[in-house]
Amino acid sequence: MGNIAISFFQLAKSVLYGLPSPNNPRDAKFIPDDPKKGLEIKNVSKTYDNAGNVVLNEINLDVAPNTFFALLGPSGCGKSTLLKIIAGLEKHSAGEISLNGTDITNLSARDRPINLVFQNFALFPHYRVYENITFGLEAQGIPETEYSDDVEKVIKDLNLTELKEKFPDQLSGGQQQRVALARALVNKPKVILLDEPLSHLDDYLKAKVCQDLRDLQKRLENIFIIVTHDREDAMAISDEMAILHEGKIVQQGKPKDIFCRPKTTFVANFMGKSNTFAFKRDENCAKRAILPFVKLEFDEDLPEDVSHFLINPESVEIIPKSESNPPGATDPINPESVEIIPESKSNPPGATDPSVVEAKILKTNYRGYDMEILFEIANVHGEEYYADSQAPGEGSATRLLVRTDAEVDLDLAEGKEIFLGFSPKKIVMLSRTTANPESTPVGREDNAGDLVEKRNRDSAPVPQAQSTLSASPLSATSTAA
Repeated sequence: MGNIAISFFQLAKSVLYGLPSPNNPRDAKFIPDDPKKGLEIKNVSKTYDNAGNVVLNEINLDVAPNTFFALLGPSGCGKSTLLKIIAGLEKHSAGEISLNGTDITNLSARDRPINLVFQNFALFPHYRVYENITFGLEAQGIPETEYSDDVEKVIKDLNLTELKEKFPDQLSGGQQQRVALARALVNKPKVILLDEPLSHLDDYLKAKVCQDLRDLQKRLENIFIIVTHDREDAMAISDEMAILHEGKIVQQGKPKDIFCRPKTTFVANFMGKSNTFAFKRDENCAKRAILPFVKLEFDEDLPEDVSHFLINPESVEIIPKSESNPPGATDPINPESVEIIPESKSNPPGATDPSVVEAKILKTNYRGYDMEILFEIANVHGEEYYADSQAPGEGSATRLLVRTDAEVDLDLAEGKEIFLGFSPKKIVMLSRTTANPESTPVGREDNAGDLVEKRNRDSAPVPQAQSTLSASPLSATSTAA
């Protein structure tokens, strides 16, 4: 029994703090070269040779100091593998990793100033809270007299003082998480890695933990990297984020920029954007695009690599109008948004402006902080749009999802007919090929580009968005999703 306990202890040390190896000499230590530099990942790839499975494909990241960074992506995209590689718990196949200007590629996990907080917290059930927190320090042979003051400060900062003598099974999920975080912080790392730390928490506790983590990161002024598949968690907690898909980074930037200006159909749908539409180019005008329900004319020629349009549900502005001021008469369509315009029989849709269309409210969903409205729009340009199409069938209507202020003062009863105004200035263009995100609004693409082309050929719908109301199309070719 004693041998089993010793083996378990050694295993824990190796997982949390690394063991010597020919490639990771024990005398190698981290010495920062330039504190103004953060964490740099250059061309990191991971391949399982036996199966020929590429998990990560030339990952490049530059995380600035004092940054809360999020790695976001669906299950199986490689984000947890990347986290373990950064921590030194898994060997990558190619590439380099540096921190503060120092190459740490060949440093063992215990010699990197990086700590990983596991998804399941990895607390020892037979150790009390205080013993769990100090486990790593004890494993490194540091005397308690040298670390006790620092440990007590961390315990106080994380509100664990009254829990020091409790065992993990006596704690809630949020309390266990704080213990795991405290165990990482007492090692004074420069980088904290968080693997799905919010997945076990209810909504109320999740919001509190998000705020606590942000406050802690700003107070410590070091790098926090969180891995999550939940876009709302990532946007709520991070300063910057990167989206992974099939082992590649498909977009990186500020959360608001990625949410409002996705660069690919995959990113748009993963971020919960419901209105992604394929379009047909007008043969007589390079600036004009034809959708089944509306024609849009842009200020410049449409880029060749644009395959889809995104109409942001959040970009809708509701502007009540009276019979004396019908759409298109004296009040132009708001150039910065899509308007919802009450119906006026004195001015039918399209009479004075081709970007105004008639729509019918199918469903409304009041969510407290906003309202979702699902519209059905007749495919008035269907004959022109579907010409020469290989689509198996031609639908008569398209569905469009809109989100607006919860307190909007407008009759939005289900079944009511209303007008919608579309502005090309608010349309987001989505790419099907690789492009430089710094030089064009239709940036970097991944394998999803091939999928986009296949969708165009097969008229398959874009995957469902994360929305209570489904905006899937009634037609086969129009790819609202």
